[in-house]
Amino acid sequence: MDFVHDQLATGTKICVLTVVDTFSRLSPVVDPHLSYRDEDIIQTLKPVCKNVGYPKTIRIDQASEFISRHLDLWAYHKGVILEWDAPHPPAALPTW
Repeated sequence: MDFVHDQLATGTKICVLTVVDTFSRLSPVVDPHLSYRDEDIIQTLKPVCKNVGYPKTIRIDQASEFISRHLDLWAYHKGVILEWDAPHPPAALPTW
């Protein structure tokens, strides 16, 4: 689960919550908003999880929208493990 950011022709910035099943490559959620809060993420996931079932784990990064007590509590009550992506290591410097 991650965000993709873009800008409309009018200059309005949007963010799109994308969820991809790593096994099937199915994307049950592609949900654009002008801005996202942690409650918005839960409201987006609820109907999808009711239709396709709750995942065992959701891999997320360190985005501020994912660092939330609401999301933690929702995942805990639904038996979903939030798996944090490791930060990317800095790019290697060229050797001379």
